[in-house]
Amino acid sequence: MRVLIRIASTGVLFVLLGVVFVSLGVSVRDAVLVSVALGIQAATGRYVWRLIRGNSAGHVELLGMGLTLGTVASMLSGIIFRPVLPTLLAVMLPSVVVLVFAVARFLRSGAAVEGDIQGFRGALAAISGFVVGLGVLVLNLQRYPLQWQGTWDQYHRDMLFFEGLGNGVARFGANDSIFMLGADIRYHWFAYAWTGQLTESLGLAPFVALTRVLPVVSLLIAVTLVIALVQHLMVGTNKVKLAELVPWIAVLLVVTGGYVGAVNGTILNFDSPSQALSAAWLLSFVLSLLLFLNQKKHTNYLLVIIAVMSGVLTGSKISTGAVALGSVFVLAVIGSMLRLNWTRKVWIALLSSGVVSGLVYFVVIAGSASPGDLQVFSQYARASTLQGLDSSATLRGVFLGTVGLTLAMAARWVGTIWLVTDRGWRSRPEPWLAIGFVLMSLIPLWVFSQGLNETWFGLAASGPLAAFSAVGLWIGWRQIEASNRLIVLSVISAAVSIIAVSYVWTDQVWESGFGRFYAPYLGYVLALIFGILLMLFHSRRGLQTVLVIVTTVLVLQGSVARSVPILGALFGGARDGFTASASELADISIREDPAESNSSVPTAEDVLDEIRIANNDPWERSAWSELDVAAASFLSLNAQSQDVVVTNETLSYLVPALTGLRTYMSGAGYQGTYGSPEFVDEIRVRVARSREFLTSPSTAEAVDFYSNGIRWVWASKSLNPNTDWTGIGEVAFANDAVEIVRINTGGN
Repeated sequence: MRVLIRIASTGVLFVLLGVVFVSLGVSVRDAVLVSVALGIQAATGRYVWRLIRGNSAGHVELLGMGLTLGTVASMLSGIIFRPVLPTLLAVMLPSVVVLVFAVARFLRSGAAVEGDIQGFRGALAAISGFVVGLGVLVLNLQRYPLQWQGTWDQYHRDMLFFEGLGNGVARFGANDSIFMLGADIRYHWFAYAWTGQLTESLGLAPFVALTRVLPVVSLLIAVTLVIALVQHLMVGTNKVKLAELVPWIAVLLVVTGGYVGAVNGTILNFDSPSQALSAAWLLSFVLSLLLFLNQKKHTNYLLVIIAVMSGVLTGSKISTGAVALGSVFVLAVIGSMLRLNWTRKVWIALLSSGVVSGLVYFVVIAGSASPGDLQVFSQYARASTLQGLDSSATLRGVFLGTVGLTLAMAARWVGTIWLVTDRGWRSRPEPWLAIGFVLMSLIPLWVFSQGLNETWFGLAASGPLAAFSAVGLWIGWRQIEASNRLIVLSVISAAVSIIAVSYVWTDQVWESGFGRFYAPYLGYVLALIFGILLMLFHSRRGLQTVLVIVTTVLVLQGSVARSVPILGALFGGARDGFTASASELADISIREDPAESNSSVPTAEDVLDEIRIANNDPWERSAWSELDVAAASFLSLNAQSQDVVVTNETLSYLVPALTGLRTYMSGAGYQGTYGSPEFVDEIRVRVARSREFLTSPSTAEAVDFYSNGIRWVWASKSLNPNTDWTGIGEVAFANDAVEIVRINTGGN
């Protein structure tokens, strides 16, 4: 009976998830199919995790780890077995194996798993965090509708690339680029493989998996696993004073948290789907690692999960994989220095993780034409510059701006200080792992520069640091015997502080009386002032009390810092001062090092610039209408999966994204950047050949195209294509935006 009740409750959960998808604009058909698929994947992972954890895990942990292991197993199975099985069977294989194992175990012993589940502790915080996160997601998804009339241009320019990439990996495999026939893509595409597999196996509409399913799943995994991590850190303390607040603070730091006086601090950043999903998956890596270090049962299974997840993190977002490995390395070094008894296990975990991550890096990512745009020890294109935090366009100004951004990022993490300072915790791995995450956040920020990518490291690390920081605050409260009144006053102080920071941040200037430069510093100054004032009303006075209150106010500021732009507009408006605004500052020469722009060696970027200029075309088209969707729908229904398309949309990712079909040449920008270097010169040739064929087609060219599997022409009328296809093929579909031509066998 218990089993039936659990199955029924799980079913209800995923029915509700289906309702969520429908409310987000997904069709009923797609919502039902996705909910069933997610339910199967979650049940698969949940069963495996229960075998490992026994009766030590609660429902919240089982849901988060079940979704993680289920989605990862499905994705990896789809990649490995795609060449020999249809996509649906390939992604379902782990569930089939687990089902057979569970039935066999039940027939042998009368129970599929042993022991009872711990209960629903933390469920209310998880549900609340999920609901709040959905509210934030709804605001973000206003840019990403699934249906519309007319032309829509608000999709992030990379979304078309991600959708096309996912389609390509699911349908053709990683070594066969969907954008360029015969080429490859060297990229961290694991997250997009999962969304592409869902789209391919379930026949989902374009962008449903990428913009609806992935964000919701990332949110659900993040809120459940940050609570599970808190519960692991606080085993046996659920009845201790103020302990019930810790999961709520951790959830806030994940869902509504951000950088105090800066932006781009959203952990679940859905403009970068791989960042959002890998940040959620990172929490499972951390939980598995700590369980591996702290328990004696099933450690071999945990080690396998740690190793696999490290490879998955690297393949999903290389910066997240680096954060995971780097933090474990710091933990191993500190453990060795202090001769702590868990150190040997850390080195074993690091070695296994390093081998798998290295294998994934060399097989999947290494070897692209472009080495990337991260500069090392450069004052140019700093993240602080892009955000308008520098005090001036000088080395000193950039330095102070980077200090300010460091403070902005670190506010949400400062609670970890009390983990390290507590004598009882210093023999445990958690404080030192937290230090590892902090270092892996700040080192890239100071060493690299690109404007945004150097902050991805800290963003990923902020997930596990949310749990460490929240627990650290609670330790600090216990040390000073904090009262409920002190916590309430700290909350009020944080609210006043974040409003003041938001008011200053919106001024967007350098040299007037206010400005973004001052915002992070102001957050710390106000925290210090409130710390001193509130200490005077507390029974235990002294420096430690001040510091605990200061860190509390800072963490609480960070827990709602995502609201800085909203609060600034509400209370202060986006005022401009008497000098340059941040948008103007972002365009000055400090973004690029002149010494690096004078290289005489042509790069992939040089070739792509040449193509863009020669064709008088933007890098990629990120606007399309219902007419493009109609043309793509026709092509998807009438073309064979192996058919290739030649198009005049050579710089856009539109055709692969909307149709799931391979193109002779499209998406030249990222194909040139992330493809192998031997294909760079060929891109120039194919762009010219595609454009020429669609302008002045010839029978000889059609014969050659047909012999290489090219069966269709996508002619965007905005690019002035040919309109007479006599002897080449027949117009199979046409509207005011697109003409679809079926190429015959060489024009005969």
